[in-house]
Amino acid sequence: MGASSIGRRNCGTSEFYTKILTQRKPGAVVYRPFVREQLADGTLVTEVRRLIETGATERLRWIRANTKAAMTATGQDAVTISALTGVAVGTVKGFLGNTDTSIKNVLMIAVALGLTVADLERPPKEFAKQLANRHATTQPTLHD
Repeated sequence: MGASSIGRRNCGTSEFYTKILTQRKPGAVVYRPFVREQLADGTLVTEVRRLIETGATERLRWIRANTKAAMTATGQDAVTISALTGVAVGTVKGFLGNTDTSIKNVLMIAVALGLTVADLERPPKEFAKQLANRHATTQPTLHD
C-alpha cells in the first residue's frame, strides 16, 4: 500500500492533516508514521492541496446555488444585478453557470442581494432555511 493510499484511507478533510502534526513539548513536532512517508516521497503536500481544492470547489458550488436561490427569491435576474453592481450581465450569468470570476464580483453580487459572501457560503439546505426566515421578516424588495 503506497503512502498516498494510506493518507486517503485515514482522512477526509484538511483538518486531519492539521491534527496529525501535534506538539507534545514546545518546539517538538511529532509526525505519525504514514506522514513521515508522505513527507519523504512528496505526497503530503499534494494530498493537502487536493483536499483544499475539493473543499473550495464544494463551497463555490454552494455559493453559486445559493446566489441563484437568492436571486429567485428576490425576483432579481442577471440584468438587475448588473445594473446594481456594474458587473457585466455576461459575467453574472457566467458565474451562475460555472465560469470563475473575481471575488470582488462575487462580493458585489452578494451585496446587491442584501447578503454577504459568508451568508452564501453554507450548504444550500441551510441557506434555504435562512432565506425563508429572512424573506418572511424583511421589507419589500424591488420585485415586491
